[in-house]
Amino acid sequence: KGVNETALDKILKGRFETTPGNNDGITDSASGATVFACGVHSTNSFLGLDNDANPHGSILAAAKRQGKGTGVIATKSITDATPAAFTSHSMLRYFHDMISKQQVMRQIDGKPMIDIMLGGGRKWFEAWNFFDNETLQNEYGWSKVSSSGVDFLADIDSPDVADLPYMGLFANDGYPFYIDRQNDFLRSSDTDQYPDLLQMTKKSIDLLDAKYSDEGFFLMVEASSIDLCGHQNDIVCLLWEIEEFMSMVEYVVEWAEEQGDTLVVVVSDHETGGMTIGRTGSFQADELVNYYHGLTVRDDNIAEGWGSYMYDYGQSSPLELEADGVMIRGLNKWYPEAVATATHSAWYFAELLLAGNESIADLDALIDLVEDTYIGSSSRSSAVLTDAEQEIIAGIYERDVPLTQSYGITQIMNARTMTGWTTKEHSGTDVPLHAVGPNEDLFSGHFKNWQVGQLLAQAFGVEAEQQAETEYLHAEFVAGNLKLCDATDKPKSSRLYVEWSDQVSYPDGNLLAGQNCVDAWAV
Repeated sequence: KGVNETALDKILKGRFETTPGNNDGITDSASGATVFACGVHSTNSFLGLDNDANPHGSILAAAKRQGKGTGVIATKSITDATPAAFTSHSMLRYFHDMISKQQVMRQIDGKPMIDIMLGGGRKWFEAWNFFDNETLQNEYGWSKVSSSGVDFLADIDSPDVADLPYMGLFANDGYPFYIDRQNDFLRSSDTDQYPDLLQMTKKSIDLLDAKYSDEGFFLMVEASSIDLCGHQNDIVCLLWEIEEFMSMVEYVVEWAEEQGDTLVVVVSDHETGGMTIGRTGSFQADELVNYYHGLTVRDDNIAEGWGSYMYDYGQSSPLELEADGVMIRGLNKWYPEAVATATHSAWYFAELLLAGNESIADLDALIDLVEDTYIGSSSRSSAVLTDAEQEIIAGIYERDVPLTQSYGITQIMNARTMTGWTTKEHSGTDVPLHAVGPNEDLFSGHFKNWQVGQLLAQAFGVEAEQQAETEYLHAEFVAGNLKLCDATDKPKSSRLYVEWSDQVSYPDGNLLAGQNCVDAWAV
């Protein structure tokens, strides 16, 4: 009701399912991006590999084999799952050091496979002394390597193709959330300014189009933190990240339509959070009234009418709550107005608490800051925390786990807006598929996620080059020149399959089946 048509609505073509190749049932971001990059069914945690952990050529590498320009953009680390799936090959998405080396060192026809790489993740390249080492940069053919957003933006309207290949990593790890960046939040580990998604995309298109006007180019752009907002169940964060994403999409679609020969495809590797517009709540039964526009709380004040925050993912029995005079009801309403006045994400407060920021000297200061910059106000709730909400803030103030702290804060805004969530991880729902430009009708219908990757290669006309890249990678892998694991970089246990605690073996269908990718983790 009252929602305007978006740029994505206008180019909707189909849907696809997101099931991975292993038994986990719901895809992670590594396999979820690999299917697009390589057009093969993949396994959770794998990058650029099929279900048997055999490497496959990406559409990006295939484009470079055809002489086209190539680029990847992300607002998380450029070594994170999605950009890494297009630019590297690994059995575990958390081998960031190894992934960064593959991204830098891989060449095709004597030049870097990637023309432009923008976003975050500088620390992974600094770890092996690449970022500030001109000798290494020259050795691997990189013309410009920079951490300065100010420098990047200085010539955004007249970029110099001599800068290509260009690596611009403007954050030590991932970017802060868009709403926090819009309100001047700069992490102490970062340099000066974060170019936003639209600015990075615009400059990349201008550079690649100028250098490869005849050959064409492939550019992968990820609005990375939409996923993180879903993980944190933060409706404020999510809507602002989508705002940044949509600004970029509108620009790209308009640019492509003006060109007439450019295909734009917009996909999501999965949904995160199981978000719903509307939710079940715990309300004081005698406060619920039937207004003309539907059941709501008296005076339409959701914050005051909310009787309990306990009914969340089944943490407390509805029978117990009703015994205390609390009614479990869905109101068939959604109140997003307060989001518009928020100026920070919930994670912002967790970061300040973790850093011991002087702006949060005590609990009262935290309550004041949440009231001033997060919960906002609307016609249905004031910008003052209720007693129940202050109890939540007091509870997270005593905790020392940032995610737990942010979860507590998001719970308040979710209640006030009536936003529902089913999980803090990915869901298995089908996701939409959008396309506009040459061959756009290939994407009409319902697909498996890996079929979308095959359609991308077909539409782009690089199927032969992708097969040639796969054959090259197989040969390099069997010869021992392409490593898929890093035994010196064992991730924490929560990021490892249990069976990989001591060693990592190749699956039965692998080209090196019977051997190990990791014989033993280095201590």
